[in-house]
Amino acid sequence: MSLPSGGGSDSIPPEVAQYRDAIELWQLSKHVTNGSGGRDVYTSTARYGYAPSSGDWVRFPAHDDELPEWLDDTIRQKTGRGFQDEYGRAFRSIVVRMQDYTGAYMTEWVSY
Repeated sequence: MSLPSGGGSDSIPPEVAQYRDAIELWQLSKHVTNGSGGRDVYTSTARYGYAPSSGDWVRFPAHDDELPEWLDDTIRQKTGRGFQDEYGRAFRSIVVRMQDYTGAYMTEWVSY
């Protein structure tokens, strides 16, 4: 899938840029193994969105232990446990968060 590039926030009207800039996509995975030393938790996090300066769709730095509160809450709702919790189930998911014209946020969870 090809996404349009260019068109930073200053090249489109602010009322359009606010919607584009309010889109976040997170790719999450969690795998738990049992070994002789106990449980090991393997997690992976990637965050994508539009760069405010260029308008390009980019990957942003993301750390497994620095998730935003809304994402941590979403993970707990969908899995019953925290992302780093050794007793949580394994999963691979895409989480998309968008903001509508009223300022309300919507979150979609897609397992794969």
